[in-house]
Amino acid sequence: FKSDPWLLFHVYNESNKFVCDYSSKTDKKFICLTFHNKPHRSQVLNYIKDNNLDCYVSENAKGLTEIPEHYPNGYYKNRYDYGVPKEYFCSSIEIVTESYVEFSSHFSEKSYKPLFYKKPFITFAGPYYYTTLKEYGFELYDELFNYDFDTNEDAKERISNILNQLPTINNLSLSDLNNIIINMKDKIEHNYNNLFKLRSK
Repeated sequence: FKSDPWLLFHVYNESNKFVCDYSSKTDKKFICLTFHNKPHRSQVLNYIKDNNLDCYVSENAKGLTEIPEHYPNGYYKNRYDYGVPKEYFCSSIEIVTESYVEFSSHFSEKSYKPLFYKKPFITFAGPYYYTTLKEYGFELYDELFNYDFDTNEDAKERISNILNQLPTINNLSLSDLNNIIINMKDKIEHNYNNLFKLRSK
């Protein structure tokens, strides 16, 4: 079949569901909003714990602070599908776990959120995820990540390659990491603006 990768992004751009007026200084390097409902997600969560990554973790949408009062267009409580917790704005990088790592037909809200909220991210998804982002005008955060894993169709190897990059970032001081991200500002703004150029077919 032929898929439309931007169907959901188009819907989100039209809905304004993600607009939030909260802001904060960062105090952790990572955040991961995910569920223990798929093997790759459990692997990621276990890696975060086992390696003591400086990370806010939400397992099954519990343990973080909801801020519905900061969503002027209404807050949609649904496992953070629409809207993110306060801690999202207190972290520097999002660790994204898309639903599928063997095959993907479209980008979901999990990929939309860090682009919309202007947060650098690394995603566990199907192969060619980043190839597709680049094809449609997004720029990669290669100041932080090596994306050589993207074309590897072996999911286990691809996941391991991503995970093994996280401790290097974790070993940076928070101020050094945030300085790297500040120097990526133009790229982050470009990716945000590019969101609204995408059209669903």
